[in-house]
Amino acid sequence: MAQLDQAGKQAEGLQDQLDKTRDAASAQEREAEAAVEASGGEVVGLQQKVAALEAELEEQKAGSSAQTEEQAEAQKKIESDHVELTREWENERAELMAQLEQAGKQAEGLQ
Repeated sequence: MAQLDQAGKQAEGLQDQLDKTRDAASAQEREAEAAVEASGGEVVGLQQKVAALEAELEEQKAGSSAQTEEQAEAQKKIESDHVELTREWENERAELMAQLEQAGKQAEGLQ
């Protein structure tokens, strides 16, 4: 009978230890769930920040691309204007040379 009492007490001690272990495991599980929920909120916040940064980057790329296109158009305009002005200068120079030559011939005729 003494052994049975001792076994019963041992079983009660083991049951108490089991209960304490279960309580500790439940507490750890609740803490883990709370941590997951908190980190989930952080993850969502970080995902939103990443999305905002990606959108800003795309806007900057688009702005840069538009600026590059504007610069290319301006460069084409400058080159076109240069060609036109060079052509006009050459024509005016040719006219002036012709006038000078004609004036020279007239001066020779007067002599």
